[in-house]
Amino acid sequence: MRTFIIYSILGLLLSGCATVQKYGTTQNFARCGAADVATTAVGLSINNLRENNPVTRWIAVKLFGDSVLSSIPVAIGLYVATYFVLKKINEPRLTQAATILACGTAVKNAYIVATHAPAGAQ
Repeated sequence: MRTFIIYSILGLLLSGCATVQKYGTTQNFARCGAADVATTAVGLSINNLRENNPVTRWIAVKLFGDSVLSSIPVAIGLYVATYFVLKKINEPRLTQAATILACGTAVKNAYIVATHAPAGAQ
């Protein structure tokens, strides 16, 4: 059942990324950022994976120590800061690029969570 849910989320994320090129707005960036943080949290908590973004990991270790979920508040903070910068700059191409990166990261995270599910969790 969990595998079905994960692949459903993956499909929704992929279909959302197809519309990002046309609708690269700060709202879509926020949605993709939320999906990234959510899939990261699932991967870190269920599969005991680690944060692969070196900037996020470095800040998390400096602020919160080397706990498994320490990168989640840092990722949220970075996405919120980036959101406000994108909103202030109001450059559609930059917002589109950031949205594509955030959606792509969320899709990658969902794929990793789906393929690294613990034995018996499917």
